[in-house]
Amino acid sequence: MWNKYIIAFKEHLILEKNLAPNTVEAYIRDVKKVEFWCEKNRINCPTKVNRNDFELFLTTLIDQNLSKRSCQRIISASKTLFKFLVDCDAIQTNPLRLIEAPKAEKHLPDTLSVAEIERLIDAVDLSTARGHRNRALLELLYGCGLRVSEAVNLKYSDIYADEEIIRVTGKGDKTRLVPIGTQALKQISLIPQRKSDYIFVGSKKTDRKSVV
Repeated sequence: MWNKYIIAFKEHLILEKNLAPNTVEAYIRDVKKVEFWCEKNRINCPTKVNRNDFELFLTTLIDQNLSKRSCQRIISASKTLFKFLVDCDAIQTNPLRLIEAPKAEKHLPDTLSVAEIERLIDAVDLSTARGHRNRALLELLYGCGLRVSEAVNLKYSDIYADEEIIRVTGKGDKTRLVPIGTQALKQISLIPQRKSDYIFVGSKKTDRKSVV
């Protein structure tokens, strides 16, 4: 009985949802995991599945140390299947409507060590004007702790060289004063100035800010 409904579900995904072949196969592959467990537990038709059955199935996924992302995908595919069964009057209510997927794991971004940052900065070729610009940008990002958007929006008029301070405009146009090191000031002074108050401009002679 499962096979009949899965075939109809696959046709629904292709003809009505107009999903890509790979997406359709992913849905069917995940739904078949539910089918396999149900048939092992003598639930021979998807119309017989209830919420408790599906929660038991989820515990087996957890016991298999399946990632939360994979569990989310299987739950999503299964919910879509049972919604389809409701829409075609095979069942009256979706037994999975109150099932919540586990929240995906959040991983902290990798950060560079001080030595790695120093090697990155030292690798810049200072024989060209572009090299001095790139070195100045890196000094601002890592030495002053600026975001990329803050650095590329920095103007010459924001620099108070004697005080070794820069005025930074951040999110919501909020400004703050940030200390700047002598090395960053030196690299900024070596960038050829154009007819723009912005320090970082594109290769074309425009006032548009760029890090290209």
